[in-house]
Amino acid sequence: MKKAALLLMIGIFLSLYLTTFIAAQEPAIQSIEYIEWRPDGSELAVLTQNSLLILDEDFQFLRTVSLDETGLHWSPDSSMIAVGRTILNANTLAVVTQVNSETNIVNWSEDSLSVLALHAGHNIGVFDAQNGTLIHSINTNGRFVDGLSWSPDNDFVAVKYSSHAAILDMSGNEIGVLQPTFGSFAWSTDGQRMAGVDIQEVAAGTAGSIDTAGSSALITLHIWDSSNLQVSHTISGLQAYPSYLRWSPNGKYLIGGSASGPVYIWETQNFEQIGGMQDTGSIRDVEISPFGGRAAIVYRPSEHAPVSSAPEVIDTRFDGMLQIIVPNPTKFGLNDVLTLCDLPQSSSESLAVLIENDDMDNFITQVQAGRGTTISEGCAADLIAVAEAIQAQ
Repeated sequence: MKKAALLLMIGIFLSLYLTTFIAAQEPAIQSIEYIEWRPDGSELAVLTQNSLLILDEDFQFLRTVSLDETGLHWSPDSSMIAVGRTILNANTLAVVTQVNSETNIVNWSEDSLSVLALHAGHNIGVFDAQNGTLIHSINTNGRFVDGLSWSPDNDFVAVKYSSHAAILDMSGNEIGVLQPTFGSFAWSTDGQRMAGVDIQEVAAGTAGSIDTAGSSALITLHIWDSSNLQVSHTISGLQAYPSYLRWSPNGKYLIGGSASGPVYIWETQNFEQIGGMQDTGSIRDVEISPFGGRAAIVYRPSEHAPVSSAPEVIDTRFDGMLQIIVPNPTKFGLNDVLTLCDLPQSSSESLAVLIENDDMDNFITQVQAGRGTTISEGCAADLIAVAEAIQAQ
């Protein structure tokens, strides 16, 4: 399954229209910190060091607001955006409320009514998304919390302490301990599995290890089954630590982006690597679109992500800091996007026939014809991106 084509860059960047806007409105912008797709795929939120930009599905600028926060999370119903401790109206970017928490907001509830963060004493807090008040607290008994993640159904919280990692229910009961402990962590979109990465110091010459500051380390990806907290898959010998783990919406692939550069793409049946990128420069964030056809990657300033076989366009102001890739440019990947788009049966069947016949020209034409009517803007953008990636192989 491994193909060089899976490394294909679509090369969609913030280009002249955005450069022009920023030059006129935000001349001090020098870096992008976070990105997040709107849940319906129609927009992309881009957080810089001093402002929030909202782009449409084709990365055209829509609106902006100046703020100095870190962290970015769109509410599941698309109506609000959490930036740091502040909750904004997603359409107007007006402030809805600010939560009185110790840390930035880390997750939204499934119903978009509340958010998760740490509050006083490193206890876990659930806050009302409309007025910012604390509505539920989980006592951590004074233990230092180094990481926090809400399960998709909001029934459990994964907590990383200094000594171990555990799963708690919302009453604070420890359901179980995750072994080994993790650094980066992500629930699958259906909550059935969890992915985490750990790094262990090992003897020099250990198979798969890398040299780090005079010692040797083994970097390992672990997959746990949520029902019993047992490890179901282990991938050892990674050559970089994937700080950013992102499951695709249908759970069929997992992306790991490393702050030191490499990007890994695994299929999630046997967790074999099906793609990736090397020598990409330092990564700050990775996000997968809601329909799974595209992934947005943020790089540190002036650190590009060149892949010799793929054309790319570098925005002069952002200097290649935002790039869009197609993780699975195959007919299987295109069919997966089509399924998630949930189109009317006649449209879906017609497009499926074109995929089967490798007729990407007519496929793109038909998607463009239905764009904004029978096919949502976000879905159409993903379908076209994957189809064009297939054509380019």
